[in-house]
Amino acid sequence: MKKFYNLKVRKMKKLVYVFVFVLGVQLVHAQEDYVPFPKINATWSTLRINSWVEPAREVIMYSPIRRDSIEGILYQILRVHYLSGYTESTLAFREENKQVFVRIPNLSGEHLLYDFNLDIGDTIFYNVGGYYHRNDVYLYSSFHYKVVESIDTISLADGSKRKRFNLINSCDYPSRDTWVEGIGSTGWVGFLNPFINSATMGGDNYTFVCFEQNREVLYLNTFYCEDCSCRKQPNNVVDIVLSDIAIFPNPTTGELRITNYELRITNYELRIKKVELYGIVGNLVQSLYVEDNEIEMNIQNLQNGVYFVKITTEQGMLIKKIVKQ
Repeated sequence: MKKFYNLKVRKMKKLVYVFVFVLGVQLVHAQEDYVPFPKINATWSTLRINSWVEPAREVIMYSPIRRDSIEGILYQILRVHYLSGYTESTLAFREENKQVFVRIPNLSGEHLLYDFNLDIGDTIFYNVGGYYHRNDVYLYSSFHYKVVESIDTISLADGSKRKRFNLINSCDYPSRDTWVEGIGSTGWVGFLNPFINSATMGGDNYTFVCFEQNREVLYLNTFYCEDCSCRKQPNNVVDIVLSDIAIFPNPTTGELRITNYELRITNYELRIKKVELYGIVGNLVQSLYVEDNEIEMNIQNLQNGVYFVKITTEQGMLIKKIVKQ
């Protein structure tokens, strides 16, 4: 009876271990689920304002309409249309392994537009550059690159969470870019923004204003656009630019200050809830549980080297790299 009992206990332990392992795997996959770009029933909208030309306000919209095979490869065809009725055009893109490729009419082959496999500190290189002027985009061979400064999360209008990449550009304008999984760039001209490495004069001012899918606005960049094709404006939804949380001085000899003082969002209080400091191999070094807008940390006793600061707020999470000297 004793041997039989021990055998049952061992079997039960194995079952518990297997259950815990499977549950852990499921949780990891749940946290890392990637949201792909939509293949139908979606619209990216960019607002152009220029008081020197007619129309003074224009909305440029990108909407997937069908799938076509080009040189044996299946692409989504985007309809590029305009609120004013300006001449329409199309753009082909496809997604594979968290990478988005597009075909450009005047350039051969396909070109990488997004790569959501990147990590903090990684660089993405482009051989296509360009600019917008009036209602047209001009793309040509040009070398530039972007570096991932930080990765955080954003809450969409439906309550879902998306991973967000904050990048620094090698070009002067635009100097920064922000990508959201399943949406793409939320900066300046929107969908094609990663290619843009030049700005033209002439009074044009571009703003990516919204993304909607299945007749529901999921991302809204401004509350002041009444004709941006967005069917509704969600209440109390603000795009919190977590990358604007400042950590200084960096590099530091011991004192660190973390503040949301430089947030571009006015009249909105973003409270920091927790700050965690990790070593280069992922070991937790220090943690603080707070409810404040500004935090000071003393890391004078830590060894010199690279560390990662994980900041948890009411609106998402942000990771930034610091150097202790």
